[in-house]
Amino acid sequence: ISGPKTGPPLYGLQFHPEVTHTKHGKDLLKNFVVDICNAPTDWNMQDIAEEFVREVQKKVGPNGHVIGAVSGGVDSSVAAVLLNRAIGDRF
Repeated sequence: ISGPKTGPPLYGLQFHPEVTHTKHGKDLLKNFVVDICNAPTDWNMQDIAEEFVREVQKKVGPNGHVIGAVSGGVDSSVAAVLLNRAIGDRF
């Protein structure tokens, strides 16, 4: 992937360090997320899911509806499950 035609050259590279066949992928992610970005490590997924459900319930309210689509991928499937947990058949 190259950058704009003017100015200094910019280059980017996309790869997926999270897949099992990337050597040292977990180390790369940890170094970036924790050591460079200073992300906290004391969280758990259950807390994040419960917080998301509460936020949706608060924003949508008791009578609101949400329109969404599921591509079949993990991200949209998880979002759909959490939205259904939050507001049931109003999603």
